[in-house]
Amino acid sequence: MKEEKDYESFILALLWGSAINAQAEDPTNLGKLDIMIETADTIYIIELKKDSAEKAVEQIKGKKYYQKFAKLGKNIILIGLEIDANERNLKRFLEETLEINGYV
Repeated sequence: MKEEKDYESFILALLWGSAINAQAEDPTNLGKLDIMIETADTIYIIELKKDSAEKAVEQIKGKKYYQKFAKLGKNIILIGLEIDANERNLKRFLEETLEINGYV
């Protein structure tokens, strides 16, 4: 696997096979987030990048992918996944809880 979309497809297959409520390429007014997982009390927004987990989280924040979920009253967790195409593996991840208007 060399492309981000290959990893996205693999992760989605695992999530869907585990009966987890996940969506791919969920559109916003500024772009499409890679993966969104919704549970009873939490929204997980996942972005994959080849170069760094930090850039993935920065993209989620910069394009405000979380905005459409902010009024649901759920926790919002941002997850950046860094993939290593040479080793064909997930290299590392960065997780951040989003605070909206002073609330976590």
